[in-house]
This record gives sequence, C-alpha cells and structure tokens, in this order.
Amino acid sequence: MKILIIEDEEQAYKRLQKLIKEVIPSAHIAGIVVSVQSAVAWFNKNPMPELIFMDINLADGSSFEIFKSVNISCPIIFTTAYGEYAVQAFKVNSIDYLLKPVDRNDIEKAIDAAWEAFPGWSKTGAAQRSRQDPEAGHAQALHVGHDRGVAARGRVSAAAWSGRRGVV
Repeated sequence: MKILIIEDEEQAYKRLQKLIKEVIPSAHIAGIVVSVQSAVAWFNKNPMPELIFMDINLADGSSFEIFKSVNISCPIIFTTAYGEYAVQAFKVNSIDYLLKPVDRNDIEKAIDAAWEAFPGWSKTGAAQRSRQDPEAGHAQALHVGHDRGVAARGRVSAAAWSGRRGVV
C-alpha cells in the first residue's frame, strides 16, 4: 500500500510513519511533503497514492489549498490539532479526522474506515496487515479482507466472518 504523508512537523510525521508501519508493516511511505507547494509538486510528478495522511495547517498555508490545484481521488485521513476544520475536511475525500496526538488505535480505526468507505479500494499489502503481541511474538489478529478476519489468542484459535447479517 502506498501512503503519502502531508505534514510539516518533523516529530508528527515521524510518529505517523512509525504508527502506520506498526499497523500495516508492508505499507510503503511514498513520500513526506511539508508544504502546500511541495504537495502540489509531488502530485504533479507521482501517481496517486492509495491513502493520504494530511495535516491542515502547513508551513505555507492550509492544506485545503492543495485541492485547488490537484484532483485527489484517494481516501484522506486528516491529522490535526484543530477541530474546527472537520466539516470542510469531509467535503474532500476525508474518511476520518484525527485530533493530535494520534495513537495506534486511531490509525487502525481510520484505516479500517477507509476499507469500509472504499470497497473497491486497492488493498495491496494491506490485506496482509497483522497485529503483533510484543510479549508473545505471535499474531493476535490478521485482517484478510474487508469482510473477513482470522484471530488467534494464545492456544485458542478462532475465525470470524462478518457481513450484513452479523458475525459468523
């Protein structure tokens, strides 16, 4: 999965990178851009990523300025310290709006929301996402698709499929 991070604070984009890799180990960070101008330039030179994490207040202006120059067709997860832009964010492909500081749980839920909101969304690499138990060193859950999951807890294994009729 190719992910673009648009964030001007070094500590914030490094944390995002780390959390994304924890949630989707096979994720490829296609780029990190720190300004409106560099974001527009990135989009003009590169194919559309599969997902964008985007801050709102950048060094040279509002990230909403990017949309005046670029037609962004992939899902966007906004990460910001300001709650007042939520309505505007959901007008431009936003599937989640996270208030900083974000944590792993926020990232997991937002990525799951992307899968739900964009059923035809390419999950290259994302389908292999797993959560690791750092103490036991084994997978606790493996997300194998939009509507299927496999989970293992200690010596007990269980499989669950969920759909419109509930969990089986």
